[in-house]
Amino acid sequence: MMVAVSETSKAPGGSGVLDRYGLLQAGLWSLRAGPALILVLLILIVGLTTPVFLTTRNLGNVFSQTSVIAVLALGQLLVIVTRGIDLSVGATIALSGVVGAIVYEDTGSSVLVIAAILGTGLAVGAVNGLVFVYGRVPHPFIVTLATLSIVRGIALWASDGTLISGMPPIVQTIGGGSINWIPYSIFVVIGLALACLVLTTRMVWGRWLYAV
Repeated sequence: MMVAVSETSKAPGGSGVLDRYGLLQAGLWSLRAGPALILVLLILIVGLTTPVFLTTRNLGNVFSQTSVIAVLALGQLLVIVTRGIDLSVGATIALSGVVGAIVYEDTGSSVLVIAAILGTGLAVGAVNGLVFVYGRVPHPFIVTLATLSIVRGIALWASDGTLISGMPPIVQTIGGGSINWIPYSIFVVIGLALACLVLTTRMVWGRWLYAV
């Protein structure tokens, strides 16, 4: 009895497709991990050449000084993913601080101050979004460039161009307090980063952002 044995031939060009896929995966990995590897390398170099760089005191200062920028970067990330940019963030921070200081000076309420600060930022963001979408402006660059000037002007007008000081103790604690050498603000950054991670990878809304 004869048994027919047949060999399964490989699809033509299959190895080439796999090679190109592997190169694509390697390229994507380098784009994601490259900045982190460069950062680690810089930390090692500076740490070896500057003895005080890796001390807890200096690390605490770095965390404290970069926490505000990190929060802004997380918010800007959600905008950049949609191929946009927001130029008004600096002016919005200034206006939010002015409004918060005025509310604290008038009321002394921590809750109202926090609500006023967050509400000011939300209001400016809502105006940017509504003008961009319903005004059919070609790019958010144009809208946020205009609101940058407007919001900065409102901040100068509201403060009379003078220094306004004073914030509730809870705001001062979050912004300047620490546990030993670790600032409280870094925990805010970590919490917001985790929230952004969940929003962009685990929720439909995040998929919509990448689909824009």
